[in-house]
Amino acid sequence: MSGFKAVQRDHQDVLPLAPCWKVERDYVLSLSASALTAELAALAGDEKHYWVLQQGPLAPGSKRQSLLNLDSDLALAGALGQTFSREGGPDSLVFQCMPPQRAAGVLFTRHPMRPDLEHIVVEGCLSGSDAQQRIILHADGALAWRSPDSEAFTDEVSTAAFYELAQTLHQCFGEPRAAEWIWDGAQLSMVQALPIGTLAMPSEVWTRRAGLGFSNQAISPLWYTMLGRWLKEGFWRKVGHKAGWSELGNVEPYRRQHSYLYGNGRFFRALQNWRGGSFLWWALPPAWRHKSAESAPLSNSSHMLARAWVSIKLLWLELRTKKLDQCDGDATADEVWLELIRLDRLGKMLSSTEGALGYIYAPAVAPRGTRPTISDSLLSSDTALLSDLGGVSRDEITWAEFCARHGQYSAGDDPVFPRLLEQGGDSKSLPLLLEKLSPQRAEALIALRSLRLQPHGWLGLRRRAAGLRQHLAGRMRRLLLLMSQRLVALRRIKHPDDIFFLYFDELWQAWQGQTRRQLDTLLGERKVRYLSDAHAGPPDWIIDSIGYGTSPLGQRTGHDTVQGYGLVSGKAQGRVQRIGSGWQLNQVEAGDVLVLDQSDIGWLPWIACASGLVLAHRDPLDPAAALACALGIPTVWGVDDAMHCLPDGVEIMLDGDSGHLDQL
Repeated sequence: MSGFKAVQRDHQDVLPLAPCWKVERDYVLSLSASALTAELAALAGDEKHYWVLQQGPLAPGSKRQSLLNLDSDLALAGALGQTFSREGGPDSLVFQCMPPQRAAGVLFTRHPMRPDLEHIVVEGCLSGSDAQQRIILHADGALAWRSPDSEAFTDEVSTAAFYELAQTLHQCFGEPRAAEWIWDGAQLSMVQALPIGTLAMPSEVWTRRAGLGFSNQAISPLWYTMLGRWLKEGFWRKVGHKAGWSELGNVEPYRRQHSYLYGNGRFFRALQNWRGGSFLWWALPPAWRHKSAESAPLSNSSHMLARAWVSIKLLWLELRTKKLDQCDGDATADEVWLELIRLDRLGKMLSSTEGALGYIYAPAVAPRGTRPTISDSLLSSDTALLSDLGGVSRDEITWAEFCARHGQYSAGDDPVFPRLLEQGGDSKSLPLLLEKLSPQRAEALIALRSLRLQPHGWLGLRRRAAGLRQHLAGRMRRLLLLMSQRLVALRRIKHPDDIFFLYFDELWQAWQGQTRRQLDTLLGERKVRYLSDAHAGPPDWIIDSIGYGTSPLGQRTGHDTVQGYGLVSGKAQGRVQRIGSGWQLNQVEAGDVLVLDQSDIGWLPWIACASGLVLAHRDPLDPAAALACALGIPTVWGVDDAMHCLPDGVEIMLDGDSGHLDQL
């Protein structure tokens, strides 16, 4: 009777695990070398093979085994005999029979050093070669990057085989795994799979990618204390009450860090378990995602009544806003403050509707990866503005006429941004870009005026709500500038722009003459920090109070250029200019390739002048993606690490058909 016992390993019926046996010391020492060799040969059969002997943990407390490769039955017999004959040797050993390898390496089901990326990373080399190769796959198996001169490696082992293994590991274990594999020319075989120790489950996550148009760029302190409070009280608190999220009752939904608005990942994770699942799984880091939340899109017929009710609420808010009295220079202090409070209340009421549209209904109607359409992202007023840009480029409209028509337009709805009518420094760069616009692009812009916008019900309501928020912000800017003039005259602040860097409670104190000590110094520091952050760009995630993937980090380490997915056909070559805030728009030059993590409606005039676009996401509700499709701007999207692997100023070529990016 043989002393070799077959080892049943976890998920052996699913994972491509080679046959494995365990043998005791006494049995091996009872056999001669020739008899042991013969028994091993019988175990392996007639197929070509080699053996892998597990020699125990690689380090004390480690789950990883120290492995010894042995090329023959005789070599394994000798190794077993020597190990068991050694004083203090083990009582038993485990070994595997492996097919002849043509390549070998390690597969990581998630990026081993970046909790914010869901890439599959494969490292290995061909047999007989010392050249280590590396390939990176997107979560759906598409090739994101591969090391130079790796064609022979990827020709030998297909990316589809690695993707299949990664999917199987994910289904079996759930948590990230590192699997040692070999390739025999026909299939992958796995030696062992271990947890990735560097990717512990983060206990706290703050995400910026779930902004969905509320705040995609640096946010001033005053606007943060208003917009964040509106969404907290008007939307999250009401949803939490309906859903029974008692544990989130005292948790802040938003935080302002690096001058950007971050959403608390706990709220977005809770949305995934509410009403059949949220479509915002992609807005969370991979460790927090429940892919089962990707349910079928919402049925229009079952939500007609809800849409009608939302439409009525928006119409009521629009009428209330139009009828709201506007203070003039002769208004008393109480009248001015009461107008601000009325605008504040309207903003809170709007957020109840806009939050539901942005976080629940719109993502369900247009799930991640679906092709964007301009009618889902823009209003007729937006297309009229873009069309007039083409008119300015062709000298059919003067710049002064353009500014008179669209005077309330700005680079964002935050009241800190000057409106076009004010002729701020940033808007003065736009006429210079329009002078260099190609005739074809100008014609495409003009053609937008005749476009018949037919948005999906929920998406049209979402854009209407965003337009109302922008209108409220414009009204608020006019009122705040009136207030700032009085505060400057009373010497409670030094400069009119200081008002945007007060928090709401500080504004009340200043208005009442209760200015805090050293306020001037504090406001100066806030301004510097805000503008510095606006130009540097934000980290994508804040995980356990650590920033991953910050722009300076990307510059220092020189990340590899990750490939994406083609969105708009065509090739474009130009200088990279990353845009993370409206304050960077004056850096855009004719022919630039613009790189965006998210975009704001207010950036569209500058985006329309780009030679090409690189988008970090695959969000069909992003206005930049919709505009690119409408104008035919060559675009690659889904380049997860775009803001960090493409430094400003480098020359790149993008291919909107293949999704390839090449630094020149």
